[in-house]
Amino acid sequence: RLQLQLQQAWPRPHPFCLCTFCCFTHFSAFFLLTMARKASSLLLLAAALLCAAAVLQLLPTAQAILPEHAGLVDWRQQYVGKVDFAVFPGKVQEKEIVVVATREGVVAALEAATGAIVWRHDIDDRGLHSVHALLLRDAVVYALASNGARVFAWQLDDGALLWSRSLHSLPVDNFFSVHTEPLPADTTSLFAQRLAATWVGDRLAVLAANTVSVLQSASGVTAQTVALPTDVEFAGLAVAADGAIRAYGPSASSGLAVVQILGDSAGKVETVAFGGDEGGKAAECVTVGATSLVACITEHGTLVSVDLASSTPKAATVSASAAATSISLTGSLVLVHSAAGKSLYNAVGGGTELALVKTYSADRTVCASASTSASAPTTVEFVPLSGSLKVTVSGGDAPNTATVDWPQHHGAASTCFVGAKGRSILLRSEDECLHAVSSASNSKALSLAWSRSEALAHVRAVEFVDLPAEETDFEAYAPGGSLLHHARVRFASHVADLAHLTQRVLSTLVPAAETSATLHRGAFNMRKLLVLYTRSGKLYALDTDRRGEIVWQSRPAATTADPAYVSLATLRSAAHANPLAALAVTFADPAVPSTFVLFNPVTGEPVKTALPAGLRVKVAALAPVPNANHVRSAIVVDADNNVHSFPADEPLDAANWPLHLHTINKQTGVIEGLIVSATAAGGLAASLSWQVLLDPAVETIKAVAYKQPGEISSSLGDVLVDRNVMYKYLNPNLVAIATLSPYSKGSAQLTVYLLDVVKGTFGEKVSHQGVVEPIFLAQAENWVAYYYRNRKAKRYEVSVVELFDGGSSAPTAGFSSATALPPIVVKQAFVFPSAVTSMAVTVTSHGITHRALLLALASGEIMSLHERFLDPRRAVGKAAATPVEGQSPPYHPLLPFDRRLCLNYHNSVRRVAAVAAAPSGLESTSLVFAHGLDLFFAHATPSNKFDVLTDDFNYYMLALTLVGLVVLTAALSKLASRKALKAMWA
Repeated sequence: RLQLQLQQAWPRPHPFCLCTFCCFTHFSAFFLLTMARKASSLLLLAAALLCAAAVLQLLPTAQAILPEHAGLVDWRQQYVGKVDFAVFPGKVQEKEIVVVATREGVVAALEAATGAIVWRHDIDDRGLHSVHALLLRDAVVYALASNGARVFAWQLDDGALLWSRSLHSLPVDNFFSVHTEPLPADTTSLFAQRLAATWVGDRLAVLAANTVSVLQSASGVTAQTVALPTDVEFAGLAVAADGAIRAYGPSASSGLAVVQILGDSAGKVETVAFGGDEGGKAAECVTVGATSLVACITEHGTLVSVDLASSTPKAATVSASAAATSISLTGSLVLVHSAAGKSLYNAVGGGTELALVKTYSADRTVCASASTSASAPTTVEFVPLSGSLKVTVSGGDAPNTATVDWPQHHGAASTCFVGAKGRSILLRSEDECLHAVSSASNSKALSLAWSRSEALAHVRAVEFVDLPAEETDFEAYAPGGSLLHHARVRFASHVADLAHLTQRVLSTLVPAAETSATLHRGAFNMRKLLVLYTRSGKLYALDTDRRGEIVWQSRPAATTADPAYVSLATLRSAAHANPLAALAVTFADPAVPSTFVLFNPVTGEPVKTALPAGLRVKVAALAPVPNANHVRSAIVVDADNNVHSFPADEPLDAANWPLHLHTINKQTGVIEGLIVSATAAGGLAASLSWQVLLDPAVETIKAVAYKQPGEISSSLGDVLVDRNVMYKYLNPNLVAIATLSPYSKGSAQLTVYLLDVVKGTFGEKVSHQGVVEPIFLAQAENWVAYYYRNRKAKRYEVSVVELFDGGSSAPTAGFSSATALPPIVVKQAFVFPSAVTSMAVTVTSHGITHRALLLALASGEIMSLHERFLDPRRAVGKAAATPVEGQSPPYHPLLPFDRRLCLNYHNSVRRVAAVAAAPSGLESTSLVFAHGLDLFFAHATPSNKFDVLTDDFNYYMLALTLVGLVVLTAALSKLASRKALKAMWA
């Protein structure tokens, strides 16, 4: 019954519990042996058995978890991402599903009724396999990916891969299958990417890299390959009724260039001119449904149509009144965007010309279904209202109009998808969430059936927030008061615990909803809120104790711009009244103003504060110490080096200035140190302290690693074999920076700098040749670990740099960068047998527990590797033959790879972007959160659970043993007194 997860060595009960129970057992055994002198031997044997059973309860148990324990303290949430494509196959095995895909390379099938994932495939391989088109035919799902280089086919019911084919090569590395230069972002239309896919009977025709490939749909075998003329960049395909394939693209001069596929070769290129004053080149074109009609917008914004089925194709102007900006295909209809609004067109006249269906204002969201032989296309229109959306369905089985609730944090409706006859409607909101609009089985009224928070697939910042404690906990530990007062408070606390136990028992029968007003930290502060900032500018708060349930959500940064700098921090914890947190975001686009928000992290309510107009955050940090109101103010330096303090009405403690800050610009390679000091007028001013330039032409910054804020290390040194001590170089101002030189012959030079950001000097520099990306860094206490790929040796490596104090005596005061001696550096490299996507280090509340390196593997596991395996001073040679107790194991170039050390056992976590760790109330336990395409939360115990009884401890057997000892003691006492009385009468 044992599962795969190993709970980190032998679990032991709490030392206090162990001592108490052992004392009670020894006392009971002594009393029983005394009484047994006058009792029978049978009772003595029973007493010995009870004592043995009690001792056995304290022995270590097997280091794995039972199936019923999986998921008690850990949880996983799976997502798809920002949905860009959807097809509606209808019912599959008595279950109606919808297949969706994202441009980031995820294809999944969802239950239409609940939104649950039926199956999911992550075809992305380090950015190579982005999806460009999704097709459905005969219970098979097809995806065009990798800039047209790959085609995948999956079985519809279970997602089994039927076949995949490579049509042309990509610029990849031979060993690691990664490209040295990133592919361009896939945010444009297929026409702009020169890609197309369409059906030719039962075969699939694909246009990519100016080559048309025709594949057998059943097997994926290439039946036909035709290279097109290179003087035209062909970007679309159209198939006539007789099966003739025509490729088209923008003409070099004017109009549209068309060529017909003749067998295994291409015919002569013909040009269809766009006449009139509105003529010009084709800016963007689409093929209308299954016809040979092509709709184009010219470079002047004119909408024209071309029937390629004609022997002499000609362009017909459809509309020239409003300058069209873009054109797309929704279902089998053409949607044209312009400054005046949106227009929907349909193919008429046997698919030979376009006709206007309806026009819409720019704020409307419009989509349509594909037409079939039995039904016309269904159109759906979403109209934004105050706090709601008006949905209008035209055509289909039941034309309908309804209003559904629409929270403000979702933003505007962005894109929608409609199934046949309007039976299924999917809506993607501006915050990247996916919603389903449908009607109940017994009603035709439309409603919002379900929503998936797909924004959580792209988390950019994480903050662990402590929940408030119970009021009785505050009173129990409050200073002052009489002994009677504390006794009364303690009794009230026990009564509250009994009431809480009763509520928990009742909640198992009737679960009750929990609001932010009733949120309280759990036992040992294991329950926290995860405040997350996502790519879409949205804030979420997840409850770690309720499997990541969303407590609140808001969207303070209503923009989709890429953030260049994100800072999320707690200013005042929930241990005090009115907790406070701050979010600072600066976007890569200078035209987008920075976002700075103060909010309550427990409730999500914003805190009103006056922000300067056009504030562009350069760097944000917390004040050195909290003030009298327990607030660590946010110190913000803008682009002009002006200093702001938030909240503005909170006083600052002038005794803890100056404050040293720094900025790292990865694009320019400029690293600046700033000194923020208090002025005579009572304000704050920032001045440049130092500046370092890492020339981007020579090396580019790839990764930066910091220590955990407020990190505590209880061990000041390492004891050597000869009993001498090497004291750790505990520099809180140390930042690790990894740079990579330009690629040469497929590899580059990796350089890791250790920078003191107070002085602006490099403490150490380590270089490696023959390295390829990715590069990951992690830093804790006095050591830095970094991961890279060694191209020359064809392996993955993890190197460790450990720093020790250059002095000979123990440090007696806090660390000072101004007076510290240069550190003693020890370094070592290890081979790691798996690809890694992210790294982090565990952290505990007092720093007594050993650290563990958290490695997110490309295979989906989160591995916890004890720091003793990363010790660069592991013995080598003769010293390794005589291991010393308490020292690290002898050196071996290969790091251990035991899947039982994985925190997520069989719960694979895809595309982990980062791993975050936070301390709990138990010194032995660190809270771990990994985010990427999926979210995962678990507890990590690098030094085992030495301070609490394990979850599988047999409390019932312990209670039974104690009760048995008490009963047996009473029985033996009575028998002994009887025997003594009889002896007196004898």
